Amino acid sequence: MGSQTFKVGLVRRGAPLEIVVNMHSKRKTETMVLFDQGSRFFGADASSLQTRKPLATPSMMSLLLGRDSSHPSVTDLASKSYPVPFSFNETRNGMEVEVQKAGLYTPEELMAMVLGHARDFTSAFTSDGKATRDPLPKDAVLTVPSFYTQNERIALLTAAELAGLNVLSLIDENTAAALHYGMDRVVPAGEKETVMFYNLGATSTQVSIVEYSSYTLKEAGKNKTVGAFEVKSKAWDATCGGTGFDDVIVNYLADEFNKQWKKGDVKEVPRAMTKLRVQAQKVKEVLSANNKIPIYMEGLHDDRDFKSSLTREEFEKMASDLFDRSSVPITKALEAAGVKIEDIDAIELVGGGMRVPKVQKALETVTGDKELGMHINSDESMALGAAFHGANISTAFRVRKVGMTDVTMFPVGVRLSSLESESGGGWFGKKKDKKKDDKEDEEAWSKQATIFKEVRNYEERSDELGMR
Repeated sequence: MGSQTFKVGLVRRGAPLEIVVNMHSKRKTETMVLFDQGSRFFGADASSLQTRKPLATPSMMSLLLGRDSSHPSVTDLASKSYPVPFSFNETRNGMEVEVQKAGLYTPEELMAMVLGHARDFTSAFTSDGKATRDPLPKDAVLTVPSFYTQNERIALLTAAELAGLNVLSLIDENTAAALHYGMDRVVPAGEKETVMFYNLGATSTQVSIVEYSSYTLKEAGKNKTVGAFEVKSKAWDATCGGTGFDDVIVNYLADEFNKQWKKGDVKEVPRAMTKLRVQAQKVKEVLSANNKIPIYMEGLHDDRDFKSSLTREEFEKMASDLFDRSSVPITKALEAAGVKIEDIDAIELVGGGMRVPKVQKALETVTGDKELGMHINSDESMALGAAFHGANISTAFRVRKVGMTDVTMFPVGVRLSSLESESGGGWFGKKKDKKKDDKEDEEAWSKQATIFKEVRNYEERSDELGMR
């Protein structure tokens, strides 16, 4: 589930892994919902209407899940002229979003609506050509950023439950991409291959170092070599993503319009800023292939047209800080894995942000002459990897075995408590009429312990890696 868009990978009997196309025959769907006169619009329908009703079109809800107003991603979103107001609700201890003429919604409720829409168009996709529509899919595997905390993961699970989904597993985005990469890859016995996955998404940058190998098992009395991989390290910048580059262009265009308008600050006008944000995305895409783009927007605000232009050189200069930050997680991931760039056998790029030429140049300052590979679909590898993971853990499918070992970025603890006396008798409870000869038996007890600590290489650098 991307913060800006998402894709659905599907596994079903008698068919290969595939990407579901939505109601508009598109493989990518916008993560937003628009409320209008008692109706809800999703995906492209919501996107096409958001410039008319920006205050009624919440998006980026994944940035609010399980977080409070002090979270860096939340404060970053608040600083970017996000049109739909949101705040922290002390009573429910979570964020809430105020949708114009529709009321207050929690991020979990909004995400549930998007997930429900995904269920609907997936059912329509699988029912294509059939006389009757297939039942709504129930089981799912959802991808999450590497830096998602327990609270954030629980919030996403709550949203999935509200949408009627049975979540078989959550899987980190880069781990899902690594699984898709390794589905048909079997490293010769005794050898290892180290691959770096670089993921510049809409709102964050994530890097994983993954080691591929193989092992032998007996199947039907015969030895069989099975591919496997282990995630050695992860690092990230939770607020450096593609929308950050959009914001640079948005602010530039807003300042240019203010110079021409001379009546106020267009940044305080949600509808105009939404138009500029849509335009900024187009400008960024054009500048990825061209050195200059003329910009014309009819009736941007106050019945005034807007004309301007922007060169790739100007854009790269304005966004220099983001380009510098984009390569930092690579260094952090290498350090955490205890390897050097020379030890990396391959680099795979995923996520839409890697299409910006300057990003690739920034990576080359760290990776040197290493090829920046695009051997897997940068947009779809995570969805397909998650679908394959779901098939592996589901009892409904038999698929090829792939060994997978992930790494947790946070300490894991366990708490044990005594059962109350009313719990009953037997092995696990106390009978009400049982004689208590020991005072200790009469008192409730609770103990806790950390069973998985932070990886040694991450200690003393948790803040730098984005841990909370």
